[in-house]
Amino acid sequence: MKISRNLQILEKKAKWSFERSKKSIPSINPTLTPQEIENRMTYCALNLLNTWANFQRTFFICCLLGARSQIHRNITSNQTGIVTNSNDAIGKAILFFTPSRLPRSTGIWDTRHEPTWHDSNTLLRLSSNFSFSNDADIQAAFSFGFTAHKNLVVFRNYYAHKNQGTRTKAQAIATNYLIPQNNHPTKILLSAPSHSPSTTLVEFWAEEFSQTVELLCS
Repeated sequence: MKISRNLQILEKKAKWSFERSKKSIPSINPTLTPQEIENRMTYCALNLLNTWANFQRTFFICCLLGARSQIHRNITSNQTGIVTNSNDAIGKAILFFTPSRLPRSTGIWDTRHEPTWHDSNTLLRLSSNFSFSNDADIQAAFSFGFTAHKNLVVFRNYYAHKNQGTRTKAQAIATNYLIPQNNHPTKILLSAPSHSPSTTLVEFWAEEFSQTVELLCS
């Protein structure tokens, strides 16, 4: 996602990406082969998590450099005016978690050394450390009991590795939503959680991501 000093633009881009990731879900039907269904859900799950990770990374950079929220509030950090570009902002994040890291000879930081952006604790810790002026709002945004931030990564690991260990971990999550644990991970994501019977679990998680983005960018 592109860096923007206007968080409303960042929010719109993130929501558009979440919707794009979901487009394959309505087309899943009994006429498709199991492999076709698996492939489409793989794409959906991986892209939802990648979108979430990219959003948190971009949101961090925007807030560190200085941004403006939807309600026209200026967001600052203890690095505003000191750090002036994305590469240096990423360097601050890397050094916070691994102080011994060094950039390449060109001054560019290696993406392999970046923190785990899909983990919400990454953003929470960075926000606190760099004294984001909206830190209280960021902390509050993750206090609503949403489960997508933690549980989708378990299914992503299944689709990325597809072994018995990752499958068992994904299936274990199903019981939290009163979905049969012995179901295949793809069938679990296409099942309705008990507290939201009108939608699939993966759609429910996508909506949780969208709501979190709204809260962070407001």
